[in-house]
Formats: sequence, structure tokens, C-alpha cells
Amino acid sequence: MREGAALFRLDNIKAASYFIAGFRDIDTFPDGPLAYYNEIKCPKKLLVGPWKHGLPDSSVPGPNVDYLNEMFRWFDYWLKGIDTGIMNEPPITIRVQGPESKWRYENEWPVARRKETTFYLHPGGALDSKLYEG
Repeated sequence: MREGAALFRLDNIKAASYFIAGFRDIDTFPDGPLAYYNEIKCPKKLLVGPWKHGLPDSSVPGPNVDYLNEMFRWFDYWLKGIDTGIMNEPPITIRVQGPESKWRYENEWPVARRKETTFYLHPGGALDSKLYEG
């Protein structure tokens, strides 16, 4: 990463910023945009979902996200002064993963009511929240 990259000067960023992170992003991993989101002190939004790098509109098995529409709403507001309603919505949109996968809208990251779970490696490569006693 170049020394002059914005990553090293997050406190200087004053422009409204929209972050997109994918849980399956193996290029930048989701923790990069998530960390930047908290460091930048300007108007911002965050979209997190189960997609790979740069592919929120074509994730498999889904959900596919119309992120371009979100970008138009964001830029119409900030660059053209059009009230698209985007600033009346919670700043964070996240796809909760699991059997009951659904979209959730939050005001903070990380979410205060989150439950952290430690997983342990078991024989055969399985993960379990119980410590292996073997």
C-alpha cells in the first residue's frame, strides 16, 4: 500500500463516504471497510452483505443487492442536493447470515447487542463452541 493512500490519512477525509463490505471478500476482507467506517468522522453509510469483492449485485445464492440504486441515491443527495430520503434511514444496512438470513438496519458498528462466540477446532476440521476434550 502506498504511503500517501487514504488509508493512512483517514482523519483527513471530510467528504461524505459510502462503504460497501462483503463477508466473502477475500481481496480486502470485510474488516477493512468496517474499520474505516468507524474512523472517518464525516457523513457516511455502510452496506455489508454475503458477497465477494465488488459483487453485491451478483452474490450466490443471494441476496442480490441493487447497490447502484443506492449509489445514485447517495450521490444525488450529496452532489446534486436532491433529497432522496437516504439520510433519513439508519446509516448501516447489514445482511445477517444464518438460517434466518435477513436485512437489518443499524445505527452503530459494531452492534452493541451482538453476541460473540468462540469456536474451537475439533477432529475432522469441525468447529464447535464447546472445547474439545479429546
